[in-house]
Amino acid sequence: MITSWKTSDGPLIETFGGQDLAKRRDYSALVVLQCINNEILKLVFLKEWDHVDYKTVIADTKRYFRYFYWTKLGVDRGGIGDSVIEEYAAENAEGIVFTQKAKEEMIEHIILLRQQGKLILPSKGAEKLIQQLEEQERTITDAGNVKFKHPASGHDDLLWALALACRVAKQEMEKPLPLAMSFDMTDSVDPSSPAVVENTLRKLAVSGFTITSVKTSMPQGGENN
Repeated sequence: MITSWKTSDGPLIETFGGQDLAKRRDYSALVVLQCINNEILKLVFLKEWDHVDYKTVIADTKRYFRYFYWTKLGVDRGGIGDSVIEEYAAENAEGIVFTQKAKEEMIEHIILLRQQGKLILPSKGAEKLIQQLEEQERTITDAGNVKFKHPASGHDDLLWALALACRVAKQEMEKPLPLAMSFDMTDSVDPSSPAVVENTLRKLAVSGFTITSVKTSMPQGGENN
């Protein structure tokens, strides 16, 4: 399955999704982001379901996955979330618990992305999402806990779907990228010798990369780890 691609001389593109599931009077929502060159997140799709059966949400989400093939879909685990995630076995879903700490971290991450110009929300088509972002209120309870809420007449389903998409995108973007490098070895070097690994490590030591593992492959089929 291809979840990222690179156009000829163009940017590396990857997609991520976030889904907030309806509770009581709220809507269910899906947000899809493009991650460009492992740095910029751009909104490319959003969808709300108005108090419909979860079966419809699941069926639609599976259909959208066949179009976007996102790398990861972050799904709210609260309420019916766990049972819905079980339906997404082939859709790369990950359940995320909405604790107050997690909510605060996600909102702060969105704010930081926007301040840095790394989250692109088009002015046309994302009006409701932008409104929900601007209306979200952060308060401190008497116990010193952070709490988020939206106006009584409003909703925040798109906001939290965006937060979930940004969360799973951040997790993937922070993973170290695997790197394959090749070096020419002279015929006099024994492929089974530890010197091969030592020589490789010496060359990588000045590369600026963090080395997590090294595997050397020989034309004869031998390998050293």
